[in-house]
Amino acid sequence: MSTKKITYDDTRDISTRCVNKLIKEGFLESNSNPYLKVQDVIHDEINSVLGLDIDDEFETNISRSEKVNARKVRISTRQVYHKYVEVEIEIPEEIALENIEDYLVCNEEMYTEDINKELELAEIKSGSGVSEYYGMDEGDTEHEWRYDVLEAKKTQIYGGHL
Repeated sequence: MSTKKITYDDTRDISTRCVNKLIKEGFLESNSNPYLKVQDVIHDEINSVLGLDIDDEFETNISRSEKVNARKVRISTRQVYHKYVEVEIEIPEEIALENIEDYLVCNEEMYTEDINKELELAEIKSGSGVSEYYGMDEGDTEHEWRYDVLEAKKTQIYGGHL
């Protein structure tokens, strides 16, 4: 157990350091009268806790146990990152728009290898990516696939989720 003597003058020094810090942080102005009153309030509060006063109790001893009871706190975080890639493939023109999804599901070998290669190269971006890209709006899923049928100028005319 360690013991330290604290005097009335020590608590005045502490209150002066507190006021200087408040001035430095911009909470008080050094050329204004209130900062002296703030210093007196801080000094009085410290002395009240320690039972010090200028006349009767000018000093006190503070004891501290070397072993402090501690509470463990776990800090945790969940960071969400995503990658986004696109590949273009060609499919037979005679497949009706409403049948394209079925065609793509049945022929996924046409694009999955290319998608995976692009994913390996893609930049990792912070956040889920939901609503950052056209049609990617399924926030409750771990991954999302979609297709878009393009016209000559790469204008999307039809699409949906796979």
